[in-house]
Amino acid sequence: MTPRPPAFVAAIPPIVAESRENVRGLVVVLADGRVIDTTARPRKENTGYALDSLLVGSEGTLGVITEIEVVLHPRPPRATVALLRATCLAEAVTLARTVQSQAPLLAAEVVDDAGLARAAQAHGQADPLGGLSGWGLLLSVADGGQAAALEGVAGAVVTVATDAAARSRLWALREGQAEVYAQLGRERGLDKLDVAFRLDDLDAAVAALTTAAAEPGAGRGGRLMEVGIFGHALDGNLHVQLLGAAPGVPDRLLALAAARGGSVSAEHGIGRAKVGLMPLARSADELAWMRQLKATVDPGFLLNRGVLLDPDVGNPDSAGHWPHCLRSGWPGRPPSHRRPAPTHRRRGLSGAAQLPAPAPGRPECGHTHPGKPGESACSVASCPSGRSSPRHRPPRSQRRARGAHPGRLPEGLRRRR
Repeated sequence: MTPRPPAFVAAIPPIVAESRENVRGLVVVLADGRVIDTTARPRKENTGYALDSLLVGSEGTLGVITEIEVVLHPRPPRATVALLRATCLAEAVTLARTVQSQAPLLAAEVVDDAGLARAAQAHGQADPLGGLSGWGLLLSVADGGQAAALEGVAGAVVTVATDAAARSRLWALREGQAEVYAQLGRERGLDKLDVAFRLDDLDAAVAALTTAAAEPGAGRGGRLMEVGIFGHALDGNLHVQLLGAAPGVPDRLLALAAARGGSVSAEHGIGRAKVGLMPLARSADELAWMRQLKATVDPGFLLNRGVLLDPDVGNPDSAGHWPHCLRSGWPGRPPSHRRPAPTHRRRGLSGAAQLPAPAPGRPECGHTHPGKPGESACSVASCPSGRSSPRHRPPRSQRRARGAHPGRLPEGLRRRR
């Protein structure tokens, strides 16, 4: 395929931008095979629904993206990296905005004092805050390496790096956070939260989370749970690291974040592991509308089943949202609210086709049949579900007549002993 020329070339990218803001067109294959192409369109275009934005956040549940058209940004000029100290997150936001008013910001990251000290020790550096409490604010400023934009915040500057080696050493304090907590988590256990709050509520939200984490019983095995925080200063996204949390504590903290109007999954998405959190983030009407949209675009639930929207979560009648071929064998809802029903291969189907196992003693199609209790063969000749399987077999007389018994040959081909 011949690559297309870039559709749009923007200026230096903004510090706060989501993926959908940089997507200008998509080629998407729907569940029924139709192809939707929104590429090569004018930048200013208002005709109908914003399909690109809808598909970008759907996590593959509405279509398969095969081509994407994105905004290209020029390489930014030489940057200055600076570490500033802030007493609270509100001050960190103010400092970042002050610098941003003088020169474009390429990054604005916050790390708590304990995390900075641990990362510095892991990289053989001294504690940059010198044991002082507060927050470290790392700024990458596209000012040509002149550091002139930092003059207005000179009182908060800890160190400035303009050459490549010094910039790498400073960024290691932020980039090394995940590795540091992963090492500590091997001994104490690690839970990660990806939350976001309004900028004017950051400090209060952090105080509420740390207070809840210090309650008796929050730590595993009677030990005190430790909380580490780092994240992005100007969009309110915080990565909360919980060391030694007791079971159930991470979910309680996420419920606390949702109660404050925060996000329980700011940038990492939902996937399958966080499907149970959707009722915390969305109202019942929103979830119902999402399911209706999913059922309209993908009525067979073929695309990323169980991702983002599990039909059983927050749904009083989950069986009604499953395709007929999947729900016919279930008297009620699937057994798990986290994952799709267990599957096993059926005889008579292709190797790729799998269906949930029917309930014991119940035909797949729901028809009654003459036979022994516990057998799941259908006696209706026109029923397409009258298949046999290793676990649910028809009566012995029918197996012999059809030669379908596992491990046996038809009567005429059997070897006499």
